[in-house]
Amino acid sequence: MKDKKYPTDVESHGGFLRINFSYQGVRMRESLSVPDTLKNRNKASQLRESVAYATKTGNFDYAKTFPESKNIRKFTSDNGPISLRDAFDKWLTIKEAELPRQPSASIKGWLRPFYLF
Repeated sequence: MKDKKYPTDVESHGGFLRINFSYQGVRMRESLSVPDTLKNRNKASQLRESVAYATKTGNFDYAKTFPESKNIRKFTSDNGPISLRDAFDKWLTIKEAELPRQPSASIKGWLRPFYLF
């Protein structure tokens, strides 16, 4: 019997295909729920290349590409949407690190009247 040839980072897992890729520095594996056939191997290879390109360019949306994946939880927050005040606090914390201490304090004082949102 002839050995099956698989494209790079495409493998058979229990008779179904799975792709491997790196996302945010983590090696990921996603099962595709398609049977292991030559045609499906080629399609899986194209998907894997598309995912690799999207991750390199910063356009990869894990939930959109693999909506049924259990791995989505690793890269998303279950806390719900962030409030404007929380977003502002995070932004200000980042900016404080960039500014000297004195201007940072005056920025806080200047923004305090608007801080009631």
